[in-house]
Formats: sequence, C-alpha cells, structure tokens
Amino acid sequence: MQYVRFRATTVNRRGIRPGVFALVNGLARDGRLSPVDRRFWRSANDWFAARVIDPASVDPGIFIAHPLSVSWFDAGAEDLLDRIPGYLRILDRHGIGWERRVTRDPGVVVYSDPDQVLATPRE
Repeated sequence: MQYVRFRATTVNRRGIRPGVFALVNGLARDGRLSPVDRRFWRSANDWFAARVIDPASVDPGIFIAHPLSVSWFDAGAEDLLDRIPGYLRILDRHGIGWERRVTRDPGVVVYSDPDQVLATPRE
C-alpha cells in the first residue's frame, strides 16, 4: 500500500513540515486569502470534514499522545486526492513551497481508517 502527503518544503518550529490543510488554514486564519480563495477554502474544508474521519473524534487524546504525528492519504483515495490541487494553487499564489511525498512507510502508524493513516516519524 502507498500513502501520499502534501507538505511544506520547510520545517516549522515543532520540527515538522506542515501539511497542505494546516498551511492554507494558517493563511485563512491570518486573513491572507482573497475572497475567491476564502470561498474555495471554506467549501473544500467543509467537503473534507463531511467525508474524512478526524482521528481526534475517534481518540480525543491522539494528538497529545503523538504531537509529531502527521496524516497521510491512502494513495487509492482518489476522490479525496482530486480535491487537493485547489489548495496547492493557493499555496503557489502565496509563494509557499510544497512537495508531494509518496511512500510505502509513513512511519509508526498510530491511527488508520480506509482513507488515511496518522503516523509518527521513525527515529
């Protein structure tokens, strides 16, 4: 099985490369999205929230127990992956570097469902 992650090209203060959702959510939080991009962001985030399980809804302490964990899409989750380019275009417009990573080993898996895994990096 393969996994896909879209992430920043640089690490943040926590030593991880934030994913595409965190990056665009940060732009929205900072009021940096155009009205068109803001509508896309809100609509797309709502679409994902209705279709993808939030690991914290299954295990409320998962991000406290695994603060360096990151999410990876199952490479077969095409309906989800097809929605990512809109987020990437927003990052491009803001000059935020991103990369697409594909792996068979996302790290130590601490949560999984049919569409994604949450994993911590291997030491």
